[in-house]
Amino acid sequence: MKRRQKITEFFFNEQDGIAEVYTHNTDLKKRLMQYAKAYPQLCQLTEADEDGGMRFKIDKRRISIRLTAPYSEERRSAAKKRGKESGFGKKRKESYPTEEIPDLHGDPAKANGLCGERRSMGTGGVF
Repeated sequence: MKRRQKITEFFFNEQDGIAEVYTHNTDLKKRLMQYAKAYPQLCQLTEADEDGGMRFKIDKRRISIRLTAPYSEERRSAAKKRGKESGFGKKRKESYPTEEIPDLHGDPAKANGLCGERRSMGTGGVF
């Protein structure tokens, strides 16, 4: 299926409290799946087709559309200047250990040795 054919559609009317969302968008599908799992009374997966599209029914009050005005050239320039001043986009010179934090199970003697050190806790993210 071509990208142009991978659509997202929202269907609702002014009378009913339910909206229907049909999408091929991977990020939106993930978000809707997580929402449906957390709030099954408000959102349900109703169909998954062979082309990768998914259809959901969701409480219409849970949907919002945010329209944002474009930044003026003045605002864009000011943000760019602040970013450069704060070092945004530059590589950090210091590197941190990437080993996992050991399992301490409440041993204060071991925990005290870790105070102030930076350790990687693996990968993770916010959706």
